[in-house]
Amino acid sequence: MMTLATARAALTEPDPFDGIDRLIRDELTRGRTTREVHDDLFPLVRDLRHSGELSDDADEALLGALDALTGRCHPDCRYTDPAPSHPVPPLHQSLPSHAPAPEGV
Repeated sequence: MMTLATARAALTEPDPFDGIDRLIRDELTRGRTTREVHDDLFPLVRDLRHSGELSDDADEALLGALDALTGRCHPDCRYTDPAPSHPVPPLHQSLPSHAPAPEGV
């Protein structure tokens, strides 16, 4: 779960764009969805922006990260949900034994 302290630390790194990106990607790597990460980060925005600790670049990095989490940006910049942790079996393996196999399998 993202906290005010972890978000502030990411945004006060020498390159806040890299800092917040790394923090978000770490959360996504743990299996969290973009919605969950956004829902953790969004309530922190007011405190982060009004703390006086963020540079203009950090402010832009924060707002850009929120846009990327919601998809309100160029498609190349969007964060995406992690792949499901349980693979979906191929169709022919999930059919009941009495069902005919699909052609070509």
